[in-house]
Amino acid sequence: MKLRTSIALLAALPLLFVGDAAFAGYGPPDSYEAAQKMAASQGVPLLLNLEAEWSYSCKAFQKEWESDEEFRNAVSEGVVYHSMDAEEGEGEKVAKSYGVVGYPTFILANSSGETMDCWMGYKHRDKFLQAKAEALADPTTISEKMTRFRENPTEADAVKIGDLRQYLGYPAEAVAYYRRAMELNPESEIDYELRVLGAMARGAWSKIYTPAQVRGQADAVFASNPTPETMLSAYHTVWKVGYKAKTPEIAYPYLRVAYEALADADDEKSAKMRAKIYPDYALYIERDVDAAVQARKAQQPENWQEDGVLLNNFAWWCFENRINLEEAEEMARRGVELCEAGRDKANVLDTLAEICNLKDDCSNAVQYIRLAVQEDPENEYFQKQLVRFEEILAMSEGE
Repeated sequence: MKLRTSIALLAALPLLFVGDAAFAGYGPPDSYEAAQKMAASQGVPLLLNLEAEWSYSCKAFQKEWESDEEFRNAVSEGVVYHSMDAEEGEGEKVAKSYGVVGYPTFILANSSGETMDCWMGYKHRDKFLQAKAEALADPTTISEKMTRFRENPTEADAVKIGDLRQYLGYPAEAVAYYRRAMELNPESEIDYELRVLGAMARGAWSKIYTPAQVRGQADAVFASNPTPETMLSAYHTVWKVGYKAKTPEIAYPYLRVAYEALADADDEKSAKMRAKIYPDYALYIERDVDAAVQARKAQQPENWQEDGVLLNNFAWWCFENRINLEEAEEMARRGVELCEAGRDKANVLDTLAEICNLKDDCSNAVQYIRLAVQEDPENEYFQKQLVRFEEILAMSEGE
């Protein structure tokens, strides 16, 4: 499981900030229904944070939330804020009802639960607060936005509705709105071709679009005089589609063009992007596994080999690419020793099981995934993994 990292649970706060007021004696809402009722009683929207424990971005958000009172107040201002684990219990049901597929996903909704706006990921507090401010500036539901667009179509509404339909699991609708936005403003500075590619890639996961269609749209992106940064984004998008379809090689031509475009630039930003993508270039284009592994190691933070989660991330990268498996197994074993009990340790045990299975060590794969289930018995993913590995073991023993 990639990008696995633990996330501290939100500590109870003595005050819940809603707008400019603080309600003494009330903690954060303890359920989705309670959050809805609180939003209705205060006449403010509901801001949901649907997160996952393994997500690095979720951890970054929670670190800011727990350590910075000013940030907590800014997040909670004008809304009722409620976070949920999107992979367990009530949070899983709520996430499915909103069509959430990436974490964290932030949803601004009215007290009835109707979506007003949403955005995905967390990189920096200022960008998050800007997204929140923009959402609050147009406090209408998606259906109201769509009605407004039918009556008076504008580029701004087209792109906003397109973004929302993509985030909530309607990629074909998103593509249509992005295309309409392009028609409304052919000279727009917004990179609609890249947005269309992202929506089509998501649709490829549910087989609405084929990998060939995604490649065709990637060609359109590269033909639109893109920046190197746009090229990189397009490459990563196509790679994910190819990886899912077990044909990652469909992304390699885009990797080559993007890397060579960055190589021709001499600014610091391009140099950083070039260094970041070099492990892929070394592995897929130069076919130099040792160079790829060393470059990937060089990108790790200081003392990363003493951090079980970071060791697991590296081991998973090796597993994904079917390289360096002996060292990856050693790192995963070390990660098991370093990680705290619970989901973190279970994640590393799952990686270890996957590596053993890839090496045809089926019995140890089953052993490690059983330990993962013991560490996190409520996690359905590990339960499914156990069934999968037991079936593989039974088949191997029957041969």
